[in-house]
Amino acid sequence: MEKSTFMNRPRTMIVFNAITILAIVVLFEFLKFAENKILLAGFELLIVIAAVITFYMAYWQTGLWRLSHIKTEKLDEREIKLVSDSLRISYSVFTILTILIIYAFAVIEKGPIDVVIAAGLLYFAHILPSAILGWRGKNF
Repeated sequence: MEKSTFMNRPRTMIVFNAITILAIVVLFEFLKFAENKILLAGFELLIVIAAVITFYMAYWQTGLWRLSHIKTEKLDEREIKLVSDSLRISYSVFTILTILIIYAFAVIEKGPIDVVIAAGLLYFAHILPSAILGWRGKNF
């Protein structure tokens, strides 16, 4: 019972963190066209705070951030394999997602990707290896 509780907490926080980042990007797009910009900006600030809290709980407290960003010389063979697998998967996922977003922008003729979407993609690329490590739930 305790193992499933431990396993579900990082997954839940990883999902919440991804949702907050997506919400930041979406709200920023709505903010461009909104009449009540102050209200949406307030929601945006609350979501940024939630993103910081969920980042801390999902990646910092669990050690996932350290594991995916530490030098390989400091890892044992099992940890190197786990990190290597997560990097391989995350690069594939990120590449496919980025290509889909670029094509979607081209199809709907929205114009160039703005800085907030680019920043969201950069953040996503940076946390994805840690998220995959946490999602797979190996003991580290």
